[in-house]
Amino acid sequence: MQVIKEDKRRSIVRVATSHFKKYGFLKASMRDIAKEAGVGVGNMYNYFTSKDELFRVVVQPVIDVAYAKLEEYHGVYRDIKDSLEPGFIDYGSESMFQIIKKNRMLLEILFFKAQGSSLEHFDEEFTERSTECVLKWLDKNKDLHPEMNSNISRFSIHMQSVFMFTLIREMVMHRLPDDEMRKVLQEYYQLEIFGWRELTRM
Repeated sequence: MQVIKEDKRRSIVRVATSHFKKYGFLKASMRDIAKEAGVGVGNMYNYFTSKDELFRVVVQPVIDVAYAKLEEYHGVYRDIKDSLEPGFIDYGSESMFQIIKKNRMLLEILFFKAQGSSLEHFDEEFTERSTECVLKWLDKNKDLHPEMNSNISRFSIHMQSVFMFTLIREMVMHRLPDDEMRKVLQEYYQLEIFGWRELTRM
């Protein structure tokens, strides 16, 4: 019985993904999603308490990836010197390319179809969390490398987070072909690494 319930839940999420992409959060209908998924409208709420919860479940995988990548790059236990090595340009840009390529549909939904949902302002939430993460990362690395300059304004770090988020959103919106997206990401990581080297004097 549990297997059948999980199968039905996955079916609802699959149908909802298509509807949210086509209509956006505001115009997508729980009734239409239920009908296509073969579930009674009343029964839908045994699986998801609201349309907002369903929307969050649909896009949660890409949110998890975004925060995992933030922790990987700027977690307090990551030595800044590792992030400033030339090889990180290739690693960082290719890693980000794969994330965008594998999650393009969910990114489109999150970036452009979330109006009216509790994730409407995800960009602001993410950049704020990113800013806090980088500040902690700098503090921790100052302990590891006393010679490092960590006197970098909070707003500068905030703007770097905004730029990264905006870059990904613009690439998704303009549907850049793979070769151009790889080039743009390479250029971004070159700017970021050399910029951090200059700011931290490492």
